Amino acid sequence: MKKISPRERRLVALAGAGILLFALYEFALTPLLEWHDRLGREIPKLREDLRTARRVQRRYGRLDGEVREIQERLDRRAREFNPHDFLSTLARREGILQNLEDIKVDSSQVDERYREEIASVKLRKVSLGRLVSYLYGIENSGHLLTVKELQIKPDGADSLLMDVSFDASTFRRIEEGEAAPAPPKRARPGRR
Repeated sequence: MKKISPRERRLVALAGAGILLFALYEFALTPLLEWHDRLGREIPKLREDLRTARRVQRRYGRLDGEVREIQERLDRRAREFNPHDFLSTLARREGILQNLEDIKVDSSQVDERYREEIASVKLRKVSLGRLVSYLYGIENSGHLLTVKELQIKPDGADSLLMDVSFDASTFRRIEEGEAAPAPPKRARPGRR
């Protein structure tokens, strides 16, 4: 380095400084700028994801509260609640007991804590007004009954009357020591 003239030393120093600046730009500044640009693109998406997560959290909180309220209502409901008796009593109150052809109650275990009870109801020759009143009474009884699979057919003799069948479903907490319902017996093929 001592044999190099001052002019060449300045050129070497300038070239070294240029290489150093290039290395700083390429290996420090460029990645930093790319990281900044990427953050600029990702932050709005992450903010939207955060808003979505908060909406989901609020919805989950509402649904969890509703589930807890339903479980509490099921626990408070009388243990001896019987869908068959309730539906018969309601039919008498609505003036359609004579139209009530059949109520069959089946029960199936939903999970380790609850059993679903489904009452299949058949009504014959009932008017639309009385049917609506009966269904409204079921849905709004406070016994957590829900009408499912409603089928309405006009009565052949009188077009103002209808034949109706539907399922009314409710849930019941399984008591300790209570056995699961036996599966329905099926006829074996080939035997009579």
